[in-house]
Amino acid sequence: MLDRAPIIPELLYKYLPSDRVSVLENGLMRFTQPGDLNDPFELRAVFKSVYSEQELARLIDRTVINELQAILPSIPKQHRPQLMAVARERAAVEIRPQYEEGMTQVLQLFNNLILPQAANTAVGVLSLTEDPLSLLMWAHYAQSHQGFVIQLNTKSAFFAPQAAVHEDFGKLHQVKYSKRRLEFDISASEASNAIDMLCTKPSEWAYEREWRLVRPLSSCNKRMSRPPFDICLYQLPPDAVDAVFVGDRISRASWDSIAAALGPAGYFSTASLFGVRMHESEFSLDTFPVTKFEDLQTDENRSVEGKQLVAQVEAARAAERK
Repeated sequence: MLDRAPIIPELLYKYLPSDRVSVLENGLMRFTQPGDLNDPFELRAVFKSVYSEQELARLIDRTVINELQAILPSIPKQHRPQLMAVARERAAVEIRPQYEEGMTQVLQLFNNLILPQAANTAVGVLSLTEDPLSLLMWAHYAQSHQGFVIQLNTKSAFFAPQAAVHEDFGKLHQVKYSKRRLEFDISASEASNAIDMLCTKPSEWAYEREWRLVRPLSSCNKRMSRPPFDICLYQLPPDAVDAVFVGDRISRASWDSIAAALGPAGYFSTASLFGVRMHESEFSLDTFPVTKFEDLQTDENRSVEGKQLVAQVEAARAAERK
């Protein structure tokens, strides 16, 4: 039975700390190199071999033939098969271990140096989530409720696959969670394998309900030097952001910057603005529209729209548990 392609949600979310308000001011969003992400298991697949078993057998056979090339003409034809059989037996004992030792060194070099360097030079990752009201993500990625969450509309042209690159790049991929790492041969170096590695994470991260957009860094709109990883920024169009949710611990200065970015003269002037705070009786979060900083300091103005968003998120969580 074939796996069905996951349905891309119409809305996805990006958690950000307060010092990333510039995303709302100029629409420039960072795509992060795999080596600068927070999980050391990024790109850490298990590479079993440099060659498949069949390729290794053929390689050893060619080595045996090359070694015998000089003496074969002097050997009677009827004895050559026996000589080849003896040589292959010797190769299995003497030559194969040498190849395997060399492959082990190549695998270590590939996994620890070549692959990470190639990926960090070539691609960036935008990590998004289906859940704008995760207690853990508000704590970890939104600066303990001092930051904000951007609501992104995946119907925007920003999320359309890019014709100039491989079809797997430039489109959204749902992250898969697993207890085991993926396994590959180095020789199976396809773009789809790179995407699979970038979009498979340990099971402990499943609460993030993550989606990823992977793009070549060569297509970024702005690059800033910051060793060891450059900051590569891509331009979000104004229609890509539908709403922004601010934490109830946000500073006045950050609030003013966000409100201006979503104001009549701001880059995302059509986006709605919501506050996020603790639910009155549950270990969960509630949302409500805000128009001024003081709205975040009261328990009033809980809107129908905010309650509907909470209900939608809770329904999605319940459906996922079934």
